[in-house]
Amino acid sequence: MQHRRNEDNLYWLVLLVMGALVAGITALALRAGQPGGTPLALWAGVASLVGLLAAVLVQWRLIRSLDDARRHAREAERAATQARAQLDAALDILPDALSFYDADDRMVLCNARYRELYPESAHLMVPGTRFEDIVRHAAQAGTMVEAQGHIDDWVRQRVAMHLREQSHLLQETAGDRWMRVIERRTPDGGIVGLRTDMTEYVRKERQLAHANEKLALLSTTDGLTGIGNRRRFDQRLAVEWLRSARQRAPLALLLVDIDHFKLYNDHYGHLGGDECLRRVALLLAASVRRADELVARYGGEEFVLLLPDCDAESAHYVAQACMEALRQAAVPHARSPSASRLTLSIGLVSMVPDPAQSPDTLVHAADAALYKAKSSGRDRCAGFS
Repeated sequence: MQHRRNEDNLYWLVLLVMGALVAGITALALRAGQPGGTPLALWAGVASLVGLLAAVLVQWRLIRSLDDARRHAREAERAATQARAQLDAALDILPDALSFYDADDRMVLCNARYRELYPESAHLMVPGTRFEDIVRHAAQAGTMVEAQGHIDDWVRQRVAMHLREQSHLLQETAGDRWMRVIERRTPDGGIVGLRTDMTEYVRKERQLAHANEKLALLSTTDGLTGIGNRRRFDQRLAVEWLRSARQRAPLALLLVDIDHFKLYNDHYGHLGGDECLRRVALLLAASVRRADELVARYGGEEFVLLLPDCDAESAHYVAQACMEALRQAAVPHARSPSASRLTLSIGLVSMVPDPAQSPDTLVHAADAALYKAKSSGRDRCAGFS
């Protein structure tokens, strides 16, 4: 509207000047026809009027150019506003959070997802806000789990990481939420950041790890007695053999056998036999005290006790404790040819492992000692010699 009004004003100005020019030329012509008038004066007047018209036309042209420039500027501004609105709309539909900070580490823009991930600090996520102020507010609001208890140190470390050429981190936020953060420098010194919600992925990974732990435990646990199985014993024996060899420490093994178990099983039935195995396993497990000691079912009615840093005397004390515990339990064994109750035979060995030898060396020695205990009448412990 203003542009149209300016053109109308210029139009009437040009008409006015042209009318004045015609009137001036006419007046000069009449004057030149009077006595004393000269043609030179006529042409001088004409030249002045033409110069005036030219000046007016130049001014008109300048005004037209200025109006065109203003119109183009307004159109460019509208186009820029429309483009920014389209960009904001496009960024807001992204599933990931996007942010951009300038070379002074002040926010230029971010999308709606960025604000959703950090709702406590969303009001600060406007152009011009420093990154440090945003993360400090989030830490103080309790959003950043790692920052609790040492907010200032955490903020310094986070800002330093943010200012690197490139950074990657997995960030935990309140409510067991997890974000993968990727930040990178732009050629002009700014920092563009991308945040992906990894909560479901982390939780599934945690569940999978827990399931694997349970599976690993089940694979090394005897299903009947609930103590370690042969596989677990073999694994621990291999580890403790090498460790004891490095430290030149004694490693003891008790090989335990339930006396006349086949006769017990035949007399009391398989269910009675299973219950017998469970009771013996519990008694043996209660006889060890240290966390690094292992009680496992070796197979059938045989059990093992692996005792790291244990000499022969200490191992013999543990063996006697196992036998005494079963004696106190007084489990009846009506078919035993050697006693009226359930008894144990134990083969004992303690040695400083030789790394050049196999861990089975310890097992073979304990088995030889167990044979000696059985040959000597059972219900006793025998050492390897």
